[in-house]
Formats: sequence, C-alpha cells, structure tokens
Amino acid sequence: MELKKYYNSKTRVFWHIAFWVVLVLYHSIIYSIGSGNFVSELVWEGISLPVKMGATYFTLYFLLPQFFMNRKFVRFLLYLVAALLVAAFLQRASEYIIYTNYINPFDTGEVLFYPSKVLKAVIGIYPVVALAAFIKIGKHWYEQDLESRQLQKDKLEAELKFLRSQIHPHFLFNTLNNLYALTLKKSEEAPEVVLRLSDLLNYMLYEGAEWTVPLRKELELIESYISLEKIRYGNRLDVSFRVHGEIEQEVIPPMLLLPFVENSFKHGISQELDRVEVTVDAEIKNSRFHFTVINDKGENQDGPDVAGYREGIGLKNVKRRLELLYGDHYELEIKDGEDRFRIALSLNLDNISIPVES
Repeated sequence: MELKKYYNSKTRVFWHIAFWVVLVLYHSIIYSIGSGNFVSELVWEGISLPVKMGATYFTLYFLLPQFFMNRKFVRFLLYLVAALLVAAFLQRASEYIIYTNYINPFDTGEVLFYPSKVLKAVIGIYPVVALAAFIKIGKHWYEQDLESRQLQKDKLEAELKFLRSQIHPHFLFNTLNNLYALTLKKSEEAPEVVLRLSDLLNYMLYEGAEWTVPLRKELELIESYISLEKIRYGNRLDVSFRVHGEIEQEVIPPMLLLPFVENSFKHGISQELDRVEVTVDAEIKNSRFHFTVINDKGENQDGPDVAGYREGIGLKNVKRRLELLYGDHYELEIKDGEDRFRIALSLNLDNISIPVES
C-alpha cells in the first residue's frame, strides 16, 4: 500500500480524529476502573482534551520542525518543558473553574494551582504529546528513508540507461567502419553487411530498450555479429560458437555479452596472423551462466593494444553494468596470454537487480 494514500486531507483528518477518539475512550476506561464511573471520567477527558490537543499540535507542527528536525535538541527540550507546564496550568485552571462553578461551588478548600494537581496534569499531558511526537518522528524518518531509496533507485536507473545508450553508438561505429572497409574494396558482400546491420539495429532499437531479453535472442545477436566479421575477414577467420544447456527460459540484459565478442575482434585479431581462431562458448550449468571468449593475437601485440583491450569503452561499460545489475553475483576474468586473450564471465542470471518503474 502506497504511503501517499495517507497524504490527502480527508484521510489525514480521519486518522487524527480516530487518534483522539481512541485516546479519550482508552483513558476513560482505564480511569473508570478505579472510580467506577465511566461517564464522569469521559466528561473530564473531554474537558482536558482541548489543552492536550493544543500541546500536541504545538509540539508536532512547531517544536519538532523548528528545533528537533534541525538538531537543536537542547532548545527543543527547554521549549517542550515550558509548553507542558503552560498546558498543565491551563488544564488545571479549566478543571478548577468547572469544579468550583458547576460541580461543587461550596467547596472552599479547592486550591487553583495546587502543586500535586499541576504535576498530575503534566503527567496526563506528557504521554499524549510523546506518543504523537513518536508517531510524527517515525513517519518523518520513514519518508526520509523512502526518499533516499527513491533517489538511489533513480540514480541507478539513470546510470544504467546511460550505459545502455553508450553501447549503441559504440557498436554502430565499429560496424560502420567494417562496412566502410568493404566498400573501399568494392566487395560484393557489402549489401549482405547492410542487411545484417539492419537486423542488428532493429534488435538494438526494440529489444535493446528493454531491461531484459531472452538469452536466446542475445546469443542470436552475437551469432549475427560473428557473421558480419566472417564477411570482413574471410578465410583468415575461424570462429567456433557453441551453446550448451537449456537457455530457453533464461533472460539477460540486452547487449551485455556483445562487447566481449566485439573486443576480441577489435583488439585481438592481429594483421600478423594468416589465420585467426576465435572461440565463443555459452553454457548454462548448475543454475549459472558461463560465457567464454578466446581469441588469437600476434606476438608483438602488447602495450597500448592490450590496455585498449582491457579498458576499451565496451569493456568499461559492461563491467559497470555488471556491478550495478548483479552486484557480487558475477565473476569476470580477463587473461592476457602470450598468444591468446581469454575473457570468462560467470553469473547467476536469477540474481539480477533491475530498477522497478515507479
């Protein structure tokens, strides 16, 4: 049930009236146990009610926001004590006037501000004010916590959307570069690249806008991307793409796996090699998803290229998305061997943390 349901004026008035009615009835019942007269106690509770309400609302709507919420605790306590004393004197005065004028006008021994009766009035008012203040402070802290969580969720959602939007131009830029290279060579395969690129863009525009997509579709995207690279590299490229396990019921954030494959082609394939092998393995095993990309590299491919492979826009992006979406429920390992790069991702697909649309 949403908290904002309680914020409209009619609902607030209802809860305030209910609070005072319950309080008056509770005190009347408790005090009537000793006196044996419920009606009399109810009347006296009604007489003291305006003073209790005044002290309570003065505390709730002035002392708390002006001093307590601003951490001026000493001033808050001093003003609270003063307010309770004033309220006690007012209550005692109203009781004295009603008693001496209407109940027992011949009782000449009744004293207006008898210390014990003033203290009794303070003790009667204090619990009511304290209870109302406790409810008010509790509600305030709860609202602050909700607001803090909402801000955190909004920040997380905004960052994820930004990271997701970064992938599209980055991927498109690299693919267009490949297409440009083919057009320079006047390759007959350029039209097929355009067609496959159109399919990939369709995926990014529609499925890519969702928080999760079927794992099957994400793997099909990788397969399409590999097909584009095969056109680019021709017989130089030998790609093995294998999928193991039941993937039909699994979902994954879109464009999460592609940067690993993309980086293997962008930074891993060296012009020094006559033939390049790339292995992509996807497997569901023991409720975990394992994704591995291995590619050859040239002997002299080190330094900046390695740094670029490790910290390119795509990998930085996907690392941050993994942190935000899976927290501690994933493992990412990047190994730079003498002749091969290897990236291994392992995660529990069910432990994804997706911001809920408000």
